[in-house]
Amino acid sequence: MNHKQLTDIELDALVVRSLSRLPVMAPSRDFEARVMARVRLPAPLPFALVHRARAWAGQPRRALVLAGSYTVAVLVALGALVPWLIAHGPQISFGLDWALARSLVLVHQDSIAVSIEPR
Repeated sequence: MNHKQLTDIELDALVVRSLSRLPVMAPSRDFEARVMARVRLPAPLPFALVHRARAWAGQPRRALVLAGSYTVAVLVALGALVPWLIAHGPQISFGLDWALARSLVLVHQDSIAVSIEPR
């Protein structure tokens, strides 16, 4: 090879020719499908937590413990609510009577308005 200076056009042509002689290094057509078949995407966190909780609660011993704790929670809530309702019975009765009377007045007014409207 001689040491002659190449012009820009000649140098570009030489590089293009050299690159065109290189073997093609492209992946096969099904490369993407094969790679994505191996990829495992994690489930979103809420779904993973629900699945984990179901698996945990699905064991018979834990299911009985959960049912017992729910029962205790309901009994404690009722134990606090029932005495409160008994102590405040007159106020609750007055409030329910007032709400019932007010709703009956509204129903009466609406039924009168519907029956008077021209068709």
